[in-house]
Amino acid sequence: MKTFDKIKQTNGDYCLNCGIDLRGEPIPEKFHKHYGPPYYYNRAITLIDVTADCVVKSICPDCKYQWTPPQEKEKSYGR
Repeated sequence: MKTFDKIKQTNGDYCLNCGIDLRGEPIPEKFHKHYGPPYYYNRAITLIDVTADCVVKSICPDCKYQWTPPQEKEKSYGR
């Protein structure tokens, strides 16, 4: 199974290698307006390319497995 298929299958909630639940603590209700559902923090460590404004790699904090999440299609913003 391809990595993208595994990510879709787990919704990114579980490590693709060890299967540990990556969902962290629930996000307090007073902060829900700043987040979309599901309302919990994610334990995965994410490396971000600030110039491209995208996640480059995710790392499981338990087994240290690294994977590249699928990228969203580039947004045109009406240009």
